[in-house]
Amino acid sequence: MGSLGCIGSDNDIDLRGDSLMIDNVYIESVVLRKTKPIELKREFYDATMGPFTHFQICTISLTDKDGYTGEAPFMVREGFSHYESSLIPILFDSYGESHEALIKKLYWKMRNFGFRDAAASAISSIDLALHDITAQKNEIPFHRMMGGQKDSCPVYGSGAGVNISGKDLLEEVEYLAEISNGIVKIKVSPFDTEAAYKRLSAVKKHLGDKYELAFDVNQGLSADEAIDFAKKVNDLGITWFEEPVHSADFSAIEKYCLESPISIALGESERTDRSFDFFHKLGVKHFQPQVHKMASVQEWLNIRDLAQEKSCILSSGGIAPLAAQMIATCNFDEAYCELLTPLMGEYHNFMKTPPRLADGKYYIEHSSGLGMNIDWQGINKLDLMGDLKVLDRE
Repeated sequence: MGSLGCIGSDNDIDLRGDSLMIDNVYIESVVLRKTKPIELKREFYDATMGPFTHFQICTISLTDKDGYTGEAPFMVREGFSHYESSLIPILFDSYGESHEALIKKLYWKMRNFGFRDAAASAISSIDLALHDITAQKNEIPFHRMMGGQKDSCPVYGSGAGVNISGKDLLEEVEYLAEISNGIVKIKVSPFDTEAAYKRLSAVKKHLGDKYELAFDVNQGLSADEAIDFAKKVNDLGITWFEEPVHSADFSAIEKYCLESPISIALGESERTDRSFDFFHKLGVKHFQPQVHKMASVQEWLNIRDLAQEKSCILSSGGIAPLAAQMIATCNFDEAYCELLTPLMGEYHNFMKTPPRLADGKYYIEHSSGLGMNIDWQGINKLDLMGDLKVLDRE
């Protein structure tokens, strides 16, 4: 378990930022919240799934004995079940124990669900909320506490679902370019590669040389198909090819890396840092971990450090305002936050202190903590509150 690398571990002490460490954990109450489904402005299809017509916001809030409350998002499909049945009882039973001991208990409790299962990522939200409390107590933003030396990070615009084409596609691409730091990523269907080539050609022509273009087929091709398609579109100057093959098909990943002229990007399906060193050995030089899917904050940081050590690109998406704070901990140039605008474009409207998007960057402006606090009062006024569960230690 040594590579879990919890902050404060005796066998892997890794002090960051101002050498702040999470104190022993004294959680008195937990609140689980979920909005009703909130309708998207336009339905969205990625390369292999859809339609996505709504999004939801889910958070866990932990309040400690000193009255500090940390809040962090969790994955919608987890619901409340893992928290209520397994994780929160451990959290209360571990009152007064170290952060390291708690994370290890939670981590191994999820073992039989599989370390690549979404259940493992439920731990991350608890860990993030604990980091939020610690940063608030020390009156420092989370990203600074974790070693970040700047209060912004570059953003690339992502979207352009396969359900839009023609004028709608080019208009959305223009918006993605407007908000980005110079990189635009679009979705391309793996089921008609001739149409996919025409789609990429049209977008590249529209963007010109001012913007780099990446694309994603959401794991939809075999190794041979992906290699052939990469060779076909290589004349367009593509920056990266995201998830060309199944994320667990290591032979296909290795073959693609050996034979394709376009760099591969992957990692969104992972729940643990343990995969990424192996990915690098296969030839992957662009890692894409999402912190709300990892089993702990430290695991994401381990991937960050691996990317820096191996001179790899690091990008992170999912819940973009959260990903921005993780990318802001990166003290190297090739690190980016993905803003998937069709799904995440509305999320900021429900936050109390969202990062500011300008000039191709997210600017992190809250004074302390994680800053992922949701305006639940406003959500109530809009009649968008869904499930709510309050659990007390006694």
